[in-house]
Amino acid sequence: MSEKTELMPSEHEVLKKWNLVFYDLGAVWEYSGGDVCALHTLSGKVSDYYFNSEVISNDGEILEALCREVYLPQIKHSNLAIDAVASYPPYGVAFANAMARGLGVPSYFLRSLDVPEINDQLKRDARVLVVADDIFSGGSVLQTIRAVHARRCTVVPLVFAFGNFSGKTSIE
Repeated sequence: MSEKTELMPSEHEVLKKWNLVFYDLGAVWEYSGGDVCALHTLSGKVSDYYFNSEVISNDGEILEALCREVYLPQIKHSNLAIDAVASYPPYGVAFANAMARGLGVPSYFLRSLDVPEINDQLKRDARVLVVADDIFSGGSVLQTIRAVHARRCTVVPLVFAFGNFSGKTSIE
């Protein structure tokens, strides 16, 4: 997963469009001075930027359009064969379902982050796309990847997320 996937030339404009859509939906907040700031409660860090992926996940129409315009063309461009989509609850479920519908494949999820196992119906040797709503530490994504590997499946060399806030270009 360390290889950087090159964006399609027209994708830069598509990503700019979706960035504006995220702002218009209220999924993105940026500090512009004053007394209010965002606190990431899990890390305890203060930030001048906040991204609420739940806004996107809860809007089925927006989520389907995002998959159709951003993620599915990237899969086609990368010429990836995918048999299933996997993620983790609760935040990756809607995204995985939308991607699976777009690809015409099933979706699977960890039972929970406390029990990182994938449903036994995921067939061995399947090529699995892992998706996440957003990535901060990468821990939930890694748990999903390990669970897919435990089913003796291959994780395709691409992980999709609405936002990568880890500062890393690789999951591992």
